[in-house]
Amino acid sequence: MKTTSSKILITSIIVSTVMLIQISPAMAVSEKPLNIGTTSTACTRIATLKTSNEAELTTQIITMQTNFAARIAKITSDKTATDQKVATARLNAKNQFETKVTAMLSQPGLTQVQTQAINTYKINMEQAETTRQTAIDSARTQYRTSLMNTITTQQQALTNAVNTYQTAVRSAFAIATTNCGDGTALTTLKTSIKTARQTLTTARTATKTTNEVKQYATTRNDATQAANKIFTDSVATYTTTLTSALKSTTN
Repeated sequence: MKTTSSKILITSIIVSTVMLIQISPAMAVSEKPLNIGTTSTACTRIATLKTSNEAELTTQIITMQTNFAARIAKITSDKTATDQKVATARLNAKNQFETKVTAMLSQPGLTQVQTQAINTYKINMEQAETTRQTAIDSARTQYRTSLMNTITTQQQALTNAVNTYQTAVRSAFAIATTNCGDGTALTTLKTSIKTARQTLTTARTATKTTNEVKQYATTRNDATQAANKIFTDSVATYTTTLTSALKSTTN
């Protein structure tokens, strides 16, 4: 019986981080020396920065959520494609094995003992294959469950981090708008946004999942290899037993 492919190939979906918010010039306060000028100029400058910042951040958040959805969709699509390939491969292997057994049973002059040996071989092989498939399917399911849970948790953490950043920036602009005429509003605004940006970067770094995903894949692969090893050993044993039975009865 042909051994069903041991490698359940799942399109690599390991991603260490999700690119979230790249702070564009429109979202940050200039690092250049501040020439505030009149109170009116400072207030206008703050209002302009607030509008552009809000628009840019909204666009970035929409893009982030779109990327999140696309990632989940890709995982689902890969799962469906892989399951189909596995099902097809297993069906082909099953048909080939049954054809082989039918051919053995169709040989003229088989004794009852020989026929029984072939039927026993068939039953044992089918049980071994079922055991292998169950173990591999379990490993693959566990991998997928762990991966999806990790991705979902990561995406939620990133969303929370961005929401926190957005709240901090809005608060900074609200304060700057209220105090736009005191001569230090822009400087304070710049410092507040820089702090919010650093907090976002730290939070984003903490959501990396590279090591976890690699471990999930390693665990799945190890379980698959173990199941295949057991199956291969069983095939060798059952084949030797069948061969011996056929030879002895023939003699």
